[in-house]
Amino acid sequence: MPHTVTTSIWGNGDPGPITIVLGEGVFPTNLIDSLNKKYEGQVYVMTSGCDTHFMDTDSTIKMWQMSTDLQLQRGESASV
Repeated sequence: MPHTVTTSIWGNGDPGPITIVLGEGVFPTNLIDSLNKKYEGQVYVMTSGCDTHFMDTDSTIKMWQMSTDLQLQRGESASV
């Protein structure tokens, strides 16, 4: 199963989420949704939008948006 895995780290040195990119149709959408819910904030599974696992502009922007959303959540939880 071809895939791309991207690791990340927050500015303070804490480990960030892992992003796993799969080709379209490798996993059913309901399985991807289930994995994203189960591992929310730790692992994000997404499709590249095409039949290969390679990230393109759209999937890279999607990953950055996910990271921005998580960063906002981290900020809100830290201030509580």
